Amino acid sequence: EYGSYPDRVVVPAALCDDDVAAAATHRSARRFVVLAYRHAASGGAMLRASQPRTGLGGHRSRADELVLAAARRACGVADRPDDGPPLLIVDARPTTNAMANMALGGGYESPLHYAHCAVHFLGIANIHAV
Repeated sequence: EYGSYPDRVVVPAALCDDDVAAAATHRSARRFVVLAYRHAASGGAMLRASQPRTGLGGHRSRADELVLAAARRACGVADRPDDGPPLLIVDARPTTNAMANMALGGGYESPLHYAHCAVHFLGIANIHAV
């Protein structure tokens, strides 16, 4: 039902199943934001998800924005949206590929809509060939 994910995944406890399901509709292949790794000592976390479906119209999903905000809080970084360091969103694609995907209904996270987040593109031309 949710892309390539297993039957059980880790999401912030503050979220209910309906929150996750609503956020999944905004992501390519319904691959919503989940925990991939968490450092036991520092609490630092690595999350994974597919590209958001923003399209040329810059569509937003309040549910998806809430999931990322909950993930940031769950890592112990901040209690309020503007506290602590920003959540770093790392997109493996080149910036031009992410922008071009908007014409096909895809896209990338806008720091204007995701509270206290920053986006960094790695510039890997074909991540699926790596």
